[in-house]
Amino acid sequence: MEPAAVVAPKPAEAKPVQPVQQKPRPAAAAVAKPMELGGKGMVVTAEGSEKVVVFESGVFASGTRLSREGEKLLSKVGRQLSPRAKTVSVTIVGCTDNVPVSGKKEYKDNQALGLMRAAAALKVLQSSSGLPAAAFKTVSRGTEWSPFPNDSAANRARNRTVVLRITGL
Repeated sequence: MEPAAVVAPKPAEAKPVQPVQQKPRPAAAAVAKPMELGGKGMVVTAEGSEKVVVFESGVFASGTRLSREGEKLLSKVGRQLSPRAKTVSVTIVGCTDNVPVSGKKEYKDNQALGLMRAAAALKVLQSSSGLPAAAFKTVSRGTEWSPFPNDSAANRARNRTVVLRITGL
């Protein structure tokens, strides 16, 4: 018997290489769109690399209970921060007026009250933004600092608030 002939397969015909179509790159301005932050009821200023959000009226009805308007404002800021969730960092400064805490309360002084206000604001901001807990820091200055002078009942009410210090925008 003769050995079977081994037949090599025919080489495939080479097809011409088509050039890859390159999509035009968007302009830099379109990639890094400026952040829209703020709105009615809040004032946003820049301090170095931080954006500082001060609410025009107090966001707490009393103690650590947010007012309806305060909750809306915090939710709005949270939604505005959402597109930058990977880069943004928020320090929430809980504020109080200069009137000492009295009565049986869950907080012993204005420092503790301010910290609890910051924690209440954090819950709203985190749920509306989707930012991780690590993106937030809460602090209180107690009676040492308030965004408005404590010279009238109206201004003391405005100081029942939080101030947001935001980086990474």
